[in-house]
Amino acid sequence: MVTWADHIDEVSAAAEGPCVLLVPIGGSELEQRAHRRALALNMAEIAFGRTGLTIGSTEEGALRFFENGNPVALYLSHATRGGFSAIAVAREPVGVDLELLQPTFEPAWNILHPREKALLENFGNNDSEKSARHQAFLKIWTGKEACLKLEGQGLLTDPSLLEVMGDTARNHANGANFRLHYLETGQLIACLAVRDESAHR
Repeated sequence: MVTWADHIDEVSAAAEGPCVLLVPIGGSELEQRAHRRALALNMAEIAFGRTGLTIGSTEEGALRFFENGNPVALYLSHATRGGFSAIAVAREPVGVDLELLQPTFEPAWNILHPREKALLENFGNNDSEKSARHQAFLKIWTGKEACLKLEGQGLLTDPSLLEVMGDTARNHANGANFRLHYLETGQLIACLAVRDESAHR
């Protein structure tokens, strides 16, 4: 069960699953970074009862919570677009991404798996169909980004090898499977990815 919140006061106490805070964050890049980290630490305390933590990077470059210099079994991910930030905290590795719905643009065809490309090619060329195709592309793209962040690969993995299929995804490069949780508003699409260990390999 994923908890989505648009204010820190809406973060669930004693959360059973991942929590995602979706908030506007302004200021310079440095100020935004400090604000995101403060919110993530607050989420760790409210939702998971963890205090006295810091945020840093592992040797592999992954962003993690630390206690007394050691990484703890609490994970985080974040994404920022157009003044909005999505901050995810969970007991399991997670990846989160978001994209604004406007402005619309042509899909980045080169990052699509062949079946994803075929899906988007089914849309027509009138304004309504173009808008629907754009939204479908953003769901695919945020799903890919969330999965790649979870794996700590970023664009080191060819995005076309990762296939988004509704609320699941598969990395054909390494066989990893994921579950995807989406939130769509009038302004943006956000996606949280978690590993799906139950999927058949």
